[in-house]
Amino acid sequence: MLHVPWKILISFLIATTMSRAEVRMWEGRNGSRTEAELVKQIGSKVLLKKKDGKTVSVPIQKLSDQDQHYLKELRNPAGSPAVKAVHENEQSIQIGKELEAVIKQEKLPGMIAAIVSSEGILSIAATGVRKDGAEQAMEMTDQLHMGSCTKAMTSVLMATLVSDGLLTWETTLIDVFPSLEKRIHADYHDLTVWQLLTHRSRIPGNAENWWVYQDMELKERRLTIMKENLKDTPQVAEGKYEYSNLGYMVAGCMAEELTGETWEDLIQERIFEPLGMGSAGFGPPGTRGKTDQPWGHNRKDGEWNPRQFDNAEALGPAGTIHCSIEDWTKFIALQLSDSSALSLDRALLDKLITPIGHYAAGWGIHERSWGKGRVLAHTGSNTMWYAVVWAAPELNRAYLVVTNSCDDHSDKICDQMIWKLIQMDQQIDG
Repeated sequence: MLHVPWKILISFLIATTMSRAEVRMWEGRNGSRTEAELVKQIGSKVLLKKKDGKTVSVPIQKLSDQDQHYLKELRNPAGSPAVKAVHENEQSIQIGKELEAVIKQEKLPGMIAAIVSSEGILSIAATGVRKDGAEQAMEMTDQLHMGSCTKAMTSVLMATLVSDGLLTWETTLIDVFPSLEKRIHADYHDLTVWQLLTHRSRIPGNAENWWVYQDMELKERRLTIMKENLKDTPQVAEGKYEYSNLGYMVAGCMAEELTGETWEDLIQERIFEPLGMGSAGFGPPGTRGKTDQPWGHNRKDGEWNPRQFDNAEALGPAGTIHCSIEDWTKFIALQLSDSSALSLDRALLDKLITPIGHYAAGWGIHERSWGKGRVLAHTGSNTMWYAVVWAAPELNRAYLVVTNSCDDHSDKICDQMIWKLIQMDQQIDG
């Protein structure tokens, strides 16, 4: 039998799934229109064949929202068989009742919760609406904003670069950017990849302005923001934990410099595609102005204010990914089983959950009796969504809750729902 390497096979299957003989009109964000046939998607670009037979490569981010949604539907058709198989089991029904009670009591737009294992979704339910004031119900297959749960994905991306020999955990900033020796403060020169991922780099929590230089290409924009924010003396003590979105962007800059690709392309090629995360993307889910996916919400004058908005693109490595619960499960499964769909050594995956203090690489690490020891946790929010994950490798379980809203009570509400999932799954009373 002919042996086909798994990465090549998966790429072939994805390309085959994406290919369509349909000729359609493609629109760019700049108003351009091209009648063409979709050949395939390669990373964050699509190959289109025009009527004259010529092919063109187009970045997906330059396509209209409608075309981006069209591509996502091809990769991840609605009505996942995995979700359909469990959504009416007894535990899913019980989760649904708990969600309905929370939605009613807290007056939330919508919420999704699931219990998963390395094999996939065990039980799941969704309640509420995609947009406050609209009729479209929240669906179990909807795309959800991950916020800072993105950080674990960026950390795995860095692990793939370590696996490929492009860097080590001890690679320093100045190793990657020797030409910036006089542009960034000397105290930042020797900060390492591992310090960035564990928030021990002395870098401040956020850039002074994430939205500057919008006319620059994305890699250049991130690099410029990095230089401007690292030019002065660090205000964080050496060795101190300081949760830093900017630190994760700097890690992304290092990956971009070493590969020549954007963080978005790297995540697509090294994480989303190999794991089959067809729903995954960047920024707010769905088509702008439509309710084909949930909207985020924040409070305004005591009422929910629906918004299709996100953090600045430059912040990407720290928190701009969205995906479905099913696809998030495929990523979380990396830490729930001995096998790795990314062909990463177990030692590398274990490194990612080895903490300095209480934080590892994109995961908070805790000891919990219900989890039979070490458990992993993280939250994520772009101020319009709130996502929570708790994973217990010893139990081969993870518990996920996401709401398309955020206010001062979201953390408590989601934590309470997480505990209910744990109780019903582990049959804990009280």
